[in-house]
Amino acid sequence: MKANYKIAIALVAGITIGGTTIASAQSLKSQIVGGWTLVEGSEIMADGKKVVPWAKGSLIIDRDGQISFFVLGKDRSKTDSVRTPAAPMVAWYGTYTVDETGKKYSAKIEGASSPNFEGAVREQTVTFKDNTMTTTGSKVQTPEGPITPVNVWKKAK
Repeated sequence: MKANYKIAIALVAGITIGGTTIASAQSLKSQIVGGWTLVEGSEIMADGKKVVPWAKGSLIIDRDGQISFFVLGKDRSKTDSVRTPAAPMVAWYGTYTVDETGKKYSAKIEGASSPNFEGAVREQTVTFKDNTMTTTGSKVQTPEGPITPVNVWKKAK
């Protein structure tokens, strides 16, 4: 009986350790692929101050290298037409590549809500905690000065 008990403990320990190894061995690409919903959309200003202007958002990353992104501001007015977007808003789509070693992806923007963004390359450093993914973007020049976007996402259901 004691031998069976020891074997059962060894099997459970092996499965737990093996499961951890398998989960941590996932590629960055396999972890980021899917639909994501914004939990918190913030910007770090040049002086280090954090502002949280974004209320809603979506990030969709497919296996074939396509990506789309949008965030909607907290303070948006209603418009007269569904064809007239309410600002603040940032939206873009394009293609992406993954740097597994650097734990980041680069998105080449093909189309955007601001034509000034089209053709840009956005680098995003990626970290994971519990069931969320945090993307920290390369600096963006804004009328208020340079900002670093930091977005926290949860997997869409």
